Amino acid sequence: MVKMKRLCLAAVVIGVAALAAACNSSGGSASANAGATVAAKAVLPSDTSGVPYVAKFSWGTFKLAPRIIAKINAHQPLNFVYSISDSGQPVFSAAIQSGFNDGVAQAAKTFGYPLKAKMIGPVGGGNQKQISQIQTLLNSNQIDVLVFNAAQPGPFIDILNQVMAAGVPVWGTGGDSPQSHRIGFFALNEENAGKQAGQLAGQWAKQHNLPVRKAAVFAGDPSGPWAQSRMKGFIEGLHSVLPQVQLVNSVSNPLNTGFDSPTVYSDSKSFILGHPDVQLIFHTDQGVQMVGKAIADTGRTNKTWAVGFNLSPEILNYVKSNQILVTMGQNWHGQAATAANAAAEFLFKGQVIAGFHAATPYPVTPATLTDAFKTLNSGGA
Repeated sequence: MVKMKRLCLAAVVIGVAALAAACNSSGGSASANAGATVAAKAVLPSDTSGVPYVAKFSWGTFKLAPRIIAKINAHQPLNFVYSISDSGQPVFSAAIQSGFNDGVAQAAKTFGYPLKAKMIGPVGGGNQKQISQIQTLLNSNQIDVLVFNAAQPGPFIDILNQVMAAGVPVWGTGGDSPQSHRIGFFALNEENAGKQAGQLAGQWAKQHNLPVRKAAVFAGDPSGPWAQSRMKGFIEGLHSVLPQVQLVNSVSNPLNTGFDSPTVYSDSKSFILGHPDVQLIFHTDQGVQMVGKAIADTGRTNKTWAVGFNLSPEILNYVKSNQILVTMGQNWHGQAATAANAAAEFLFKGQVIAGFHAATPYPVTPATLTDAFKTLNSGGA
């Protein structure tokens, strides 16, 4: 779980900067719309619980929908909805759903309210399909809390602002839309996680005398801010240990593999066959699985190694058989559970957990495989 410092309600309005700093105790850097203040008292006439349901941000004031307040006062079930970018993605969808369900169940137990968890999202991805699903539930008042995962930031600004304007509180995990009016966001500090991956790869290569002289960077979405940050961090981390390693491409021109597994595999295989002098390949996401397969299938095991993100049985098996040196688990389960908790803190205690909160990554190397398999099997990846 992401560790967060609980905020205490004050008799006066808490300053924006002070609250942003308190919310940011997990170590992440706050984003532009992170600051929030809690209103000193409730202003909506239907509120009889004593909990203030108003939060002030740099962009304006959020007021919880009266229909949601009425449901809370009547002890009626509340709908906690998670909108995922791809509900069919085998690497992270199950971990997110498990974490969200666990978080909502724990919140229901802690606060004594009936809560329902529901995950929506298009199979195979698609921003407009995901947005349409959110819009449909919003129009029919079937969302009381929204947690989202955005593949790209820009397309989700309007719909997330609509949800907030309708009085439904919003948090994000994994993939952000920072220019929207969402309240808070839980994810890795992407650059730091990339840097850690690079350092671990460099240290393992150095300790085991691996002949790493050239490296390359791949990305499923090179334009994604998260991908760019991971690549930047990886290069910095690798060079901090192995400064002599030469990059054959860069953050501005990585190999764009996309996310379709057969395409990632074929592109990776072609690159490996065409660049036998490259010993280390960093992939920004779960595409590292296909890079590992391509290394094995081209006979480059123990000559070329991969580094990447996410956990899956296949990825861990490629670590075991020496095609992958390092992979960074994103703690999808913990991110989703913590977002559910943040929503409950606001609804039932009036506490605003705003801004960016850094989740702790779960690095896996050949030395930590046993624990990694246990973590993956328990749904904690």
